[in-house]
Amino acid sequence: MRPLQIKHPKKIAEALRLKNSRVHFIASGTNQLDFMKKHIAQPETFIDLQHALSTDIKEEKKHIVIGANVKNATLGGHSLILQHVPLVAEAVLAGTSQQIRNIASTAGNLMQRTSCVYFYDPNTPCKKRAPQAGAVL
Repeated sequence: MRPLQIKHPKKIAEALRLKNSRVHFIASGTNQLDFMKKHIAQPETFIDLQHALSTDIKEEKKHIVIGANVKNATLGGHSLILQHVPLVAEAVLAGTSQQIRNIASTAGNLMQRTSCVYFYDPNTPCKKRAPQAGAVL
């Protein structure tokens, strides 16, 4: 087992100063273990953004502002979302198990890397990359 560091910055600016090629940003990291087990990603350090990202859902003028670290379970059950964009709530709640929804962040879902079979197996032909190219980080 390789050593792995986890850093917990309180501000985004602090997190950006820590960034390099062997660092991965995470909020909850629900997909990272899969990538590490399959050797798609082998970070030396995780930068945990949970304390640097907003967990607010609020209405501003004609918009609903959703914080990047709002958990999917919270988003799917929030009164503003249910009232104004119920399809978003339905999609979030249908997307995965309750356990994952309780930890997965909204921004993580929007920013997650592809997890199709082509991505996991570098020998499988894929129209999005050259055969044998492996996963591109």
